Amino acid sequence: MNIFTAGGILLVPILLCGLFSAFIIIERFVYFHSIEKRDVQLKKDVDIYLTKHDYATAETSASSAGTPTGIVLRKAVQSKKLIESDMREVVQNELDSVVPMFERWTTLLPTLANVAMLLGLLGTVLGNISAFNVLGGGGSLLNQEALSVGIAQSLVTTAAGLIVAIPTLVFNSFLNSIIDVRIAELEKFISATMLRLTGRIL
Repeated sequence: MNIFTAGGILLVPILLCGLFSAFIIIERFVYFHSIEKRDVQLKKDVDIYLTKHDYATAETSASSAGTPTGIVLRKAVQSKKLIESDMREVVQNELDSVVPMFERWTTLLPTLANVAMLLGLLGTVLGNISAFNVLGGGGSLLNQEALSVGIAQSLVTTAAGLIVAIPTLVFNSFLNSIIDVRIAELEKFISATMLRLTGRIL
C-alpha cells in the first residue's frame, strides 16, 4: 500500500495496462493450445476421409473442428469442383480471412506497453516537478517530506511502467512468432490438401 500510495493516481492506469496485457497473453496461449489439439485430430481424420474420397464427411469434420484450419479446409473441399486457379483464389481468400483469428487482441500489446512506459515517464516528470518546487521553497522538515513524496512518485511510476512494458513486449514478440509458425503450417497443410483434392497427389 505504501508503494501504491507513493506512485500516485498514475499507478492505476499503469496497473490496468498490466492486467489487460496479462489477460490477452493468457487468452492467446490458451487459444493456441486448444486449436492445436483439435487440429491434430482434424488432420488425422481428414487424411482418412480424403483417402477414401469421402468428401462429405471431411467437410463435416472440418466444420465441427471450429479452428482456422477447419474453416479453410472446409472451403477447400467445397471448392474442389472448380478449376484449379479459381479454387486456389477462393481458398487463399478464405485463408486471409482467418488470419485475424490468430492475431486477435495481440495488436493491442505494443500499444499497452507504450502507454505504460509513457505513463511511467509522465509520473517521472510530475514527480520531478513536485520535487523541484519543494527545493525552491526552502529546507524545512515539511518540505523535506514533500520532497521525498515527489521523488518516490518519480521512481515508483517509472519502475511500474517498465515492469508492465518489458514483459508485454517480450510476450508480444513470442506470440508473433507463434502466429507466424501457425500460419505457415496452415498454408502448408492446405496446399497439400488442395493437391490431393485436384488429384495431383494421392
